[in-house]
Amino acid sequence: MRMVLLFLLLLEVGFAKKLALVIGNSDYKYMEYLSSPKADARAIKDKLKTLGFTVTLEYDLDEANMMATIKRFQSELSHGDIGFFYYSGHGGQFNNESFLIPTSVNSTDSNSIRYHAVKVEEILSRMSSVGTALNLLVLDACRDDTPIGSKGAGNKGLGQVINKPTGSLILYSTGMGKTAKDSRLFNQIVLEKLGSSKYILNVVNDISREVYKQSGYKQKPEVLSSLVPDVKLGGENSGGSCSKVVRVPGTYTKVKERILTTKSYRIYKWTENDVEKTLKPKFSKVKKIVLASEASFRLKVDENNEVKKMLIPATYKRVTVNKIIEDVDLNDIPKYANYRAMIVPATYNVVTKIVVVTPETTKTISVPCSEVN
Repeated sequence: MRMVLLFLLLLEVGFAKKLALVIGNSDYKYMEYLSSPKADARAIKDKLKTLGFTVTLEYDLDEANMMATIKRFQSELSHGDIGFFYYSGHGGQFNNESFLIPTSVNSTDSNSIRYHAVKVEEILSRMSSVGTALNLLVLDACRDDTPIGSKGAGNKGLGQVINKPTGSLILYSTGMGKTAKDSRLFNQIVLEKLGSSKYILNVVNDISREVYKQSGYKQKPEVLSSLVPDVKLGGENSGGSCSKVVRVPGTYTKVKERILTTKSYRIYKWTENDVEKTLKPKFSKVKKIVLASEASFRLKVDENNEVKKMLIPATYKRVTVNKIIEDVDLNDIPKYANYRAMIVPATYNVVTKIVVVTPETTKTISVPCSEVN
């Protein structure tokens, strides 16, 4: 129960990421070309970005690329995120299971559907495996011109999704086992309704009702769900439910450091023929490099909410120091001289350097979605 409450709190304050994968398959090797998926996919991508989603858009994926893209999408999702998967293209069912058909698969071959098409249930399973908050699948894949199976094992339209993890919401463009024309009606209504201020389950049901009505009661989108959380993707109240990464500047302080410029030494004095003599070491001036400011990192958050790290190199100062190159030789003092020795204290140069107290970092805040994309 505590985990559920925490999960709902994360959704409410907006720390969940919104990630979307949008695929439009039009150009098939074994099936009729579809005119609308690419345009539909582009429009969905643009709409989702206004709602705060980070969107990956792909076109015309064959089997290998489609699975690789879905796996990469899975790896980008994290616990508590909102995942949105949109597909427009050919689809069908085999043994009552729903499949999306890559551009390289021959849908007239039942075995090709079974072993090479992408099972909707697998997509849902991959998305939910990381503990996402909401998994929303919008599938415009029930084409009435999709040939499924040459031996009657396959059926047109999409089938059931048996295993629906908690937080799953699936919207078919028409009813299970039914087909729809390659028109843009479904997508247009999705675009119109998706930014609604209602909870997402209500939005999806509204889409289904509106498509049914505008199609003259011929096309009724199917809605499948499992304990969908109260999440709003659009509207005034949901505009603040997006997360944004912001930079937290580091803190610095100035520290004074004493640099030895001349170490302590002895000088000797005596009088010779009424003239005062002095014996002292010989010095050479050399430059010493000392640290003026420590190296640090500056962080920059780009338009995709990604953090980039930039190294700010350390800086240095040159300090002149006196180095003894020849010390005194007491043999240089006459034996009869009455000399006295004096200690010359060491000298220092005070250098001010900048030290990092706390390094620069980032934090995630809740902001209106319009500020993220």
